[in-house]
Amino acid sequence: MVESGLGKKVLKSLTWVGSANAISQVLSWAITIVIVRHLSPGDFGLMAMAVAFWGFLTMIGDFGLFASIVQSKEVSKEQLQEIFGFIIVLNILFLIMTYYAAPIISSYFSEPRLMSILRMLCIVFIFIPFYVIPHSLLLRAMNFKKISIIDVCCGLCGAFTSFLFALSGHGVWSLVYGTIVHFFSRAVSFTIVATSYYRPLFGIKQIKGMLSFSSFFTGSTILRYFFFKSDIIVGGKFIGPDALGLYSIANQLSFAPVEKMSYIIPQVAFPAFSKMQIDLKAYAANFLKGLKLLNLIFIPCYIVFFVLAEDIVKVLLGTKWFEIILPIRILCMIMPMRAFEILFIPAMNGLGKSNITMLTSGLSLIIMVCAFLVGLNWGYIGLCWAWVGGFTLVFTFMIGMCVENLRVSAAAIAETYKTPLIASIGLLIAGGLLLNNYHYIIQPLFRITVFLTASILLYCASVFLIDRPIVAYLKNILMLRKSG
Repeated sequence: MVESGLGKKVLKSLTWVGSANAISQVLSWAITIVIVRHLSPGDFGLMAMAVAFWGFLTMIGDFGLFASIVQSKEVSKEQLQEIFGFIIVLNILFLIMTYYAAPIISSYFSEPRLMSILRMLCIVFIFIPFYVIPHSLLLRAMNFKKISIIDVCCGLCGAFTSFLFALSGHGVWSLVYGTIVHFFSRAVSFTIVATSYYRPLFGIKQIKGMLSFSSFFTGSTILRYFFFKSDIIVGGKFIGPDALGLYSIANQLSFAPVEKMSYIIPQVAFPAFSKMQIDLKAYAANFLKGLKLLNLIFIPCYIVFFVLAEDIVKVLLGTKWFEIILPIRILCMIMPMRAFEILFIPAMNGLGKSNITMLTSGLSLIIMVCAFLVGLNWGYIGLCWAWVGGFTLVFTFMIGMCVENLRVSAAAIAETYKTPLIASIGLLIAGGLLLNNYHYIIQPLFRITVFLTASILLYCASVFLIDRPIVAYLKNILMLRKSG
């Protein structure tokens, strides 16, 4: 990617999205830590139950038509008008569905409070149609400067709202109000920056072809959503809100680095892959380069996180959250594999093979539900081990799909893990020494600072010594960014 004009655009886009996301996450996580200290595990468990259903509908609120706008070579005004009308009707149906399904969902989880939470969250469906088209057109143009600024502002609006209500003692409702404000601010912001406005047309004559792609895309999104939320849906009914809250926070913390990258990279990679789908050889080569860069980040990141989990919980969350230390460490084992999805999904969709992502998501859902049902015998700790066992199978299947569709070998994929794994050996040794010899001597904050600094220096030196080509490649990227 770095050798072409498209590569420059991708790097510029990643710079904008990455920088904005970094600023947003530092501020929002600072706010979130305060919120976590003011709320109970039960509050987070309740919100996780509500989001398991409501969040699914918000994810398919555009029926994958945003992806059709990005992926299509040409999009007409009439098509955009019909898409707008289609999304309005769809979200009205979702609003009605959520309102009347709230008592049923509340009964399933045996939590009467869920009904009022879900009905309040219905408001969000009013806002979704107003940002889908302007957001999609900005994505299509790879105008990530505007997208990034809006995402930062909206994310902070939602987080700050939750913060204020948490300080006022509103419990789980602080999370609900923050979510509503976040969606409202997105609708207002994207409407303001839109370069064109479209009157809705209620029909599908012009978008029948787009609906074919978006149907597979949406099917994949639905299956992927239930795949990621199946732990909450299955576990929430049996382990209760308090245990679910502990598991939910452990999962959020351990998944945070992957989640942030899974937001940044696919929204740049999907339009970029879509523009170069003709040259499969270059397509596959860039996929492997991207995968190696991700592994260089995530493998050492999660080794350090595993070692420092107890100290991080002590410093950031306090003693009432000590029970999440073991779940975090278990989940850290699987996260580098979960990071593989960050490139796998946009790579398949960029080729127009949304049917492959749908197949992968369906199989993933089946595997993980079976794993969670077994893991429930050991409570929320069992849910964590279910991720390790189940997702290893999912990861293997995704590699097979890459071999078949991208024409890359399994050995080439394995090669992308070689440098980060070898370079991380020193981190494992240092981490073992820290845990076994200095655990009760050094203060947690000092231990975090020393180990993190030493890990960065040791890892960078190791990469420099064992893989000069990747160092040269990274230098090339930095030089290209400066020249761009």
